[in-house]
Amino acid sequence: LTSKTKSAILGLGTAAEYQPLPAEKPVTLAVKESDSAEHISGISPRLESRVSALRRRSSFVRDRWATKMEFLLAVIGYAVDLGNIWRFPSVCYKHGGGAFLIPYLVMLLVGGLPMFYMELALGQFHRSGCVSIWRKVCPLFKGIGYGICFICTFIACFYNAIIAHAVYFVVSSIAVSYFLYKNYPYFQKIAIL
Repeated sequence: LTSKTKSAILGLGTAAEYQPLPAEKPVTLAVKESDSAEHISGISPRLESRVSALRRRSSFVRDRWATKMEFLLAVIGYAVDLGNIWRFPSVCYKHGGGAFLIPYLVMLLVGGLPMFYMELALGQFHRSGCVSIWRKVCPLFKGIGYGICFICTFIACFYNAIIAHAVYFVVSSIAVSYFLYKNYPYFQKIAIL
């Protein structure tokens, strides 16, 4: 088969026929049933596997966020935690106040945000967990995924202790103490032990 015949069978246009789609329209790959490996003869095994991969990809619908605000709130919920709200002012005060903000912002722009966007992009592209993403990037990097899981587990235990203290003090501040009314006979009848 010639390359033109293969392109016609696979539904691909030649370079002269190719016109990029406008940015508003999403690109959709459609593989017909006639594009199976049995109907295409004389092509390389690499193209056969590509056709079957395209058929698998076209069979499921990719999940999307309903609105941009929903995505933004999910990302903020992922990135902002107690460390940003509770610990940052004390760290800033301990390390020089306003002078601390300069190296902090430099490291945020140089290291933090690019790594954050890389993690978001990998998560959206692969649609899998942190261990399997790093295994797909490089099998040696799956330790990074296990490290992320370990750190998240440790932080969850640590933050649960802090939140438990906060809940305890909130409940204690609104609870009525029996010992306040112990010296008054009228309240002794009402108070429940």
